[in-house]
Amino acid sequence: MKRRKCLASDLMLYKQISDPILSSNDQLVYVERSVDEERDQYVNRICTTGNKQITKGNQDTAPAWSPDGHQLAFLRKSKEGKQLWLLALDARQEEQLTTFPYGVTGFSWSPTGRYLAIVVRDYPLGDNDQKAGKAFEQLDYKNEGSGYVDGHVQDVYLYDLASATMIQLTFTINITGPLKWSPDEKELSFLVKVKRDVGDIDKITNHALYSLDLSSQEIRTRTDTTLSIAEYSYGTNRDTVWLLANDQAEGSASQNQVFQLSSAHDTPVCITAAIDMQLGNFALGDTKVKGSCSTFIYQDSDQSIYLLGTKEGYVHVYQLNAHGEVKAITTGAKDVYHFVFSENDNLLYIAAVTDTSPSDLFAIDLSTGETTNVTNNHQSLQVTRYQSETTPFWFESDNQYNIQGWLKTPKQQAGHEKLPLILHIHGGPHAMYANVFNHELETLVGQGYAVMFINPRGSFGYGQSFAKGCRGQVGEGDYQDLMKGVDYVLAHFSGLDHNRLGVAGGSYGGLMTNWIIGHSKRFKAAVTQRCISNWLSFYGVSDIGIRYTRAMIGGDPWKDAQHLWDKSPIAYVNNIETPLLIIHGENDLRCPVEQADQLFTSLKSQDKCTKLIRFPSANHGVLKNGKPYYRINLLEHVNDWFNKYLKGESET
Repeated sequence: MKRRKCLASDLMLYKQISDPILSSNDQLVYVERSVDEERDQYVNRICTTGNKQITKGNQDTAPAWSPDGHQLAFLRKSKEGKQLWLLALDARQEEQLTTFPYGVTGFSWSPTGRYLAIVVRDYPLGDNDQKAGKAFEQLDYKNEGSGYVDGHVQDVYLYDLASATMIQLTFTINITGPLKWSPDEKELSFLVKVKRDVGDIDKITNHALYSLDLSSQEIRTRTDTTLSIAEYSYGTNRDTVWLLANDQAEGSASQNQVFQLSSAHDTPVCITAAIDMQLGNFALGDTKVKGSCSTFIYQDSDQSIYLLGTKEGYVHVYQLNAHGEVKAITTGAKDVYHFVFSENDNLLYIAAVTDTSPSDLFAIDLSTGETTNVTNNHQSLQVTRYQSETTPFWFESDNQYNIQGWLKTPKQQAGHEKLPLILHIHGGPHAMYANVFNHELETLVGQGYAVMFINPRGSFGYGQSFAKGCRGQVGEGDYQDLMKGVDYVLAHFSGLDHNRLGVAGGSYGGLMTNWIIGHSKRFKAAVTQRCISNWLSFYGVSDIGIRYTRAMIGGDPWKDAQHLWDKSPIAYVNNIETPLLIIHGENDLRCPVEQADQLFTSLKSQDKCTKLIRFPSANHGVLKNGKPYYRINLLEHVNDWFNKYLKGESET
């Protein structure tokens, strides 16, 4: 069968799996996200085995079985936001349970199935005046992905299924985290964002765990804001809660730990202090969906916690016992991002990106380790399309750090012509490239490029010391890692053209792309996306500007202006000779579009070779979750730029 190269438009063919859940009788359902090409939007269907749709909508998410397995609750998107629906499985009838004006953001079944606790988005009385100017008094008045603070709060309501009645349990608390029931159904817990220290603008807020007594409706604070809590799970009873959290000792570079919170202790006790790895999924990718199901589960049967772990280019499911010891349950080339256990069949179901699949659901027999596909949505692509060959490598950057990386090359190389090489830099920097399928990188390989990607110091997956390795030193050791990586690949891999080098990256990767071409002339083409160019202005316009600038560079504009300027890529635009493509979303609040505008204007005013692409209504996540045609157009712009300046081809 004739094969073809990977195209940017292949994005339209992908089906992304999320939220696998099992009923008490082990009926599996999951969410399948695909693209409606005609409407330029995503479709979310709740399916069961065989990709058979079980609900009737095309914007259905967050499925959750009732404890008896006879009903399926889920969220369906409408003009008023997401609303809670209920599917009676026996009758195959769907019922809309909520009609809140601003929608529902989450819910949870009680252990007996008598209640549904619901998180409702609303405004305090009189706080939603659309004719008045927006007033802000808090420092954190905007947030990437959710926009500007608009006065809304999130409270808990309780729906009694027997009486079909709804009561409000909390009032203007502003819940941010998932709802969890105690095993005895007497208590309901949730996370709340609370001011940490008045005046401490580095650590504005953290999540505290609150618990509500259902009989008295009294709320007690279970934790203070010392810990930044990512997930939590009840233990055998309501006296014990397990936390996945970190103490923010290294800011955003802090690795998560597991803490035990019990009635016997006033403060959470860390049980994983001896484990030097990042707990949770911190791998970057453009073919997976976050979803809503928990990835931090306490199993009473073996008194173990099951969670995800990020380590050396992969993410796997790990078992953590009461002694703080961990072992991997899954293996191989995988980025596991969701999982669920079967109660009766000794099976583990995982949603994962693999080295050959953009996203699929797999079943693992825990007794034999045998893995089988539950979905195989991309089999036809795997047999009709070329995929890169990936070769791993390690190199020593200095006496302190060993750096892991990979080189992707086309399987079919025309003639004996040497391949142009592109260095691709991930965002974060506290994240990790995974050695699994990546559409962005495969598209470049499909154009005939070798693509190298590494995890420089600052990346997660290599221990706490490594993760904090670039804090306060951005543009120093991390720059050295990237440049030495290029030297290593050129020295150890044949068939690469030393004279045709490109560099690209987004977010932190965009910052480093800007920095590299201002300090080196070895690259013949560059692409920067969602970038930082000027630390002085970034400090005041980004939703994380203050704490990110202080952590990565150090200093405040009114005290350390020269230092921030010296660390800004825009200070070196006069040195830039590399043709630079600048790509940005106009609604980006993490790295606002003015960062791109400044860089473009500064280059263009000097008659430098550059082009600016701005995507209207797109935010920082345009590459991964933007409108499908935006994502395709973005990749085509990247391909055209490299083809023009590395291959001498005309732009299409």
